[in-house]
Amino acid sequence: MSITRESSMDDEDFRNITETNFQRIRSKSAKIGYADGVSDGKEETFQKAFNKGYSDGLRTGFELEKYSAFSNNLKTYNDKLCSEQTFFIDLEKKTAADIKHTHLGY
Repeated sequence: MSITRESSMDDEDFRNITETNFQRIRSKSAKIGYADGVSDGKEETFQKAFNKGYSDGLRTGFELEKYSAFSNNLKTYNDKLCSEQTFFIDLEKKTAADIKHTHLGY
């Protein structure tokens, strides 16, 4: 009987060790799977956010540069416009369609 009793104890010890190892492996696998899922989720979210931010930034930068160039050119033409306005005022014309604008008026 002692052989049977030892055999059943060995079987029980083997089951306990096997169950403990299985639980340890399962726990590690779950942790690794969770970490991989979090990493993949972050990477996908960051890539989408980067793509949107890059697109928005490019569009905004283009619009700002367009208005900046328009403003710079307006400053250049503003001097010319002011001189033309001064010239028009110096002629003492009421309107651009004034008869004095034609050769008949001089």
